Amino acid sequence: MTHQASTFGWSYDDTRWSGRQPYTPNPRNHKITVRAFNTPSSVRFTDPWGYDNSQSQGGLPDELQYALDVLWNFAISHVGLPLPSPWGLIRLDEGSRLEITRDSDLKGGTFRYNAEPSLQGADWLWYIDSPVNTGWYLIDVHALGEAGFNYYPFIHVDDIDIWLFADFEVYR
Repeated sequence: MTHQASTFGWSYDDTRWSGRQPYTPNPRNHKITVRAFNTPSSVRFTDPWGYDNSQSQGGLPDELQYALDVLWNFAISHVGLPLPSPWGLIRLDEGSRLEITRDSDLKGGTFRYNAEPSLQGADWLWYIDSPVNTGWYLIDVHALGEAGFNYYPFIHVDDIDIWLFADFEVYR
């Protein structure tokens, strides 16, 4: 099995004004799509979980939160990428504003978010069927959302379209 995760962050601009009417920047229809292709062995997308930072924090003691933040900052300093800390992400409960669907061939799935927080994420497992062949397992992660202004109705300006690659190699 291989465990992977991805986040989708938003950065909001200031409110715009036209006369006396405010136009507030806002996204909608967020989704993260994961898909395996060209794999040396058959893989199955399993155990998907969605995360949303608009949920209330719950459970982690302050000391543990601090230790995790220090560990994350140390790891990121060696990677050299400005990745957000995943510890603030809270698992969504059943009946939340998240919909997870798996592709019929189990080679991927989609996480659809109905809420509008600034950071959302997902994690999943790849189960590799036996025999596990060596080589590169190519995984696409596609984050997509609509950006616009929150004014009745929503004014769609552009799509935020991010392609990530979560490839991994099995070797002996």
